[in-house]
Amino acid sequence: MNSLKILFFVYILFCIFLILSTPSETWTAPERIRGGSILWVIMWMIGIFLGLLAFRKPKENNLSSNNKNYENKNKVNDVKNIYNDSLNDEEIINEIEELNFLHPSREFWGKISFKISKGLEEFRIQWFISCIKFLKDEMKFETCNNRLNSDAEYAIKAYQLYLTSFFIEQMNYIPSFDGNDFADILYAQVCGTDMDKIYMYHSAYCDYPDLSWGQFNRFCRDVTEFIIGKNSNYFEAGIAMGGTFITFLLMNNIIVADAFGDAITVREFTKKLDEQWL
Repeated sequence: MNSLKILFFVYILFCIFLILSTPSETWTAPERIRGGSILWVIMWMIGIFLGLLAFRKPKENNLSSNNKNYENKNKVNDVKNIYNDSLNDEEIINEIEELNFLHPSREFWGKISFKISKGLEEFRIQWFISCIKFLKDEMKFETCNNRLNSDAEYAIKAYQLYLTSFFIEQMNYIPSFDGNDFADILYAQVCGTDMDKIYMYHSAYCDYPDLSWGQFNRFCRDVTEFIIGKNSNYFEAGIAMGGTFITFLLMNNIIVADAFGDAITVREFTKKLDEQWL
């Protein structure tokens, strides 16, 4: 019961008490009826007004909720179509039906985070290999580290996590008040025992404006320095590597969107990725 209804009933009880507890002479009823005075008319008007406020039918405003449910239903259907065309895997479809891609419940966070973590790992390796090939074949540099480990791995993980957090917030996949809790799960899965070392690079990238050229260039220089060593050419090579920024960004976002079952965004970014040179 809302406060207006409570107020209405309290007012009715007050009026009954007032009428029963006061002599009829005090009402000066010209029509010779108890309560026939102007005061009685005013009390009636107040009671009717409070009754209308208390029992009026609330205006329905389900448009935004219906639109969101309709949008989510369409996106789940899109994911179904994609899997039907490619994998025809009923188990995956059933999981996606249970998953509400906007603001999924906490019980799905571990599954989503794990999928993001594995996707980032696969792309991390592919991108590092492409960096070595670019520096050796295109830039003609001698490489001194051809295996993804140590500082290069820390730097790539840090930038991937930065982009992932930014994209999840931008797309509102996780409510802002739950963002830190989801990030704790994701960062633990990606970083493992190297959290402090990765956080050092993560902090350095956060010093730049979001998604800026300077930010990605700093990241590329960190990776390039690991591959060819800190010599007079690593700065130039890092700038040249900046040409892969759009590809890196789109792939990272595709991995995240796919983990949340957002098929429309995956399709949109995949189309953009096809237009980029790799």
